[in-house]
Amino acid sequence: MLLDARAELSSNEPPSRTTGQPTRPAEALRRQVRAIAPRDIVIPMATKAAGWAWPAHFRRGQYDWRGSRLASKRLGEAVKEIQARARFDPETAAEGCVRLVERLVPSIEHIDSSSGQIGEAVRRAIDGLAEVLEAADVPDRKRQALLDRLYDAYQDDGYSYLESIGELWGRMCGSPAVASRWADRLMPLVKMVNADRRAGAYAYSKATSACLSALLAAGRHDDLLALIDDMHKPMWFDLRFGVEALRAIIGARWEGMDAATGGRRIDDPADFVRIEIEAAIGRSIPVVPVLIDDTEMPSANDLPEPLQPLAFRNAAELRAGRDLNHHLDLLLRGLQQHLAPGTTRSDPPELKPPPHEPAATGTATLRFVRDTGWFGQLTAFCQSSPQTTRAAR
Repeated sequence: MLLDARAELSSNEPPSRTTGQPTRPAEALRRQVRAIAPRDIVIPMATKAAGWAWPAHFRRGQYDWRGSRLASKRLGEAVKEIQARARFDPETAAEGCVRLVERLVPSIEHIDSSSGQIGEAVRRAIDGLAEVLEAADVPDRKRQALLDRLYDAYQDDGYSYLESIGELWGRMCGSPAVASRWADRLMPLVKMVNADRRAGAYAYSKATSACLSALLAAGRHDDLLALIDDMHKPMWFDLRFGVEALRAIIGARWEGMDAATGGRRIDDPADFVRIEIEAAIGRSIPVVPVLIDDTEMPSANDLPEPLQPLAFRNAAELRAGRDLNHHLDLLLRGLQQHLAPGTTRSDPPELKPPPHEPAATGTATLRFVRDTGWFGQLTAFCQSSPQTTRAAR
């Protein structure tokens, strides 16, 4: 029926000015649409031009060992094409994201990656694709199918090109509900790996990062901290999820404005973080301000009077990156030295860099961090738990 209508339309069209032959049905349809549509309205046509251009550059084994620069360029172009499509067709763009990831590793697996150029290009591309997937408004069933395919590609990657997918998995889920379902799906495997590692076996799963990211996106911070606490010598890229969870529990801007009351939480005498810090200062329990990332120490005038002594304490830095283990280990060593027999409780701990040796940051680190009071971006580690109080005495 459609072919007959197109044939009839084509037969009524005048011959082409260049070839003298009757115009093709698609061209005839396009001319009719342009004749009746306003000039400023773009109507996508179901032709070959409306498809993707990037798949031609990502076939299996397409790049040899010297193809790092060309592949990086093509990858950037592919991401831009997908992002452009997302502006008017987010569902097709989300499909394109997954399709590109599926074709990516087989096409670049022969490239010499020693320069780091292709690895950095892949990481940037995944960051861009994650934004498209996160913002795409697609039905839950469609998103689940896309995530299943994406997770299979992530698991099949034998070159570690797609490692950042696990870190961004919570965002790619698109909603807390979907992220929570994925966390429940991956958690049994992560717990089994943790049990094997505690038993002395070598065990590793890519599901760990994806599970932690999903728990964080779902707002299940207690489950996230419990899972990290159960790990045997967790790595820094796992611990940083714990740092983000702790910041979310207390609030990223504890010393800032509270949208509900219009005042600062730090000025509320009933705020539980302020109560812990104020009690610790009043009882001469060691309190160490911890500056998260690039946060600066507030002045005494910025703090309520009961908390002003905090501004004169020796602070420690904590950065959520490759140095996280080192910074946590440094903090714990300083506190352990302060709690040694013969030290004065009112003296702040002296945080000296530890000798160069493997960090012994294990389950006790997150347990210590979780059981102490956090000061938002300016975080205070308070030794107010029963165990540390007894040790201080």
